[in-house]
Amino acid sequence: MSPVDAFERILAIIIDFNFLMIGALLINWFVSDSYFVILVVFAIFYNILLPRFWHGYTIGKRAVGIRIVHLQGKKLTLPTLIVREFLVKSALYSLFLGLLPLISIILVGMGRDKRAIHDFVARTYVTSRAPE
Repeated sequence: MSPVDAFERILAIIIDFNFLMIGALLINWFVSDSYFVILVVFAIFYNILLPRFWHGYTIGKRAVGIRIVHLQGKKLTLPTLIVREFLVKSALYSLFLGLLPLISIILVGMGRDKRAIHDFVARTYVTSRAPE
């Protein structure tokens, strides 16, 4: 399984966040709409589509050498990533105002398999193993 700890995941999140901010700024420059709306929509598509077509990687995860994989070793599907990234990380985490992300950080930091709430719900985990 080779789960990764919180430090690697946080580093990948920081890299992805910077990429998303710059990408949203460029899109906003051409579209000239609400920057926040563009950032949110871009982030949702980025975190769902990029891992789906790039073996579980985002730019940040690739830079750090980690990726998302399905618990059963199956190929990541759009429904799996929609549940993981949109329903849980975007909607549910926002609804509980920081409580669930805090629990996820504790689970990743102290849990044996290093899985966050969104990993449990979507049946995924983050690993340092390269795709086969």
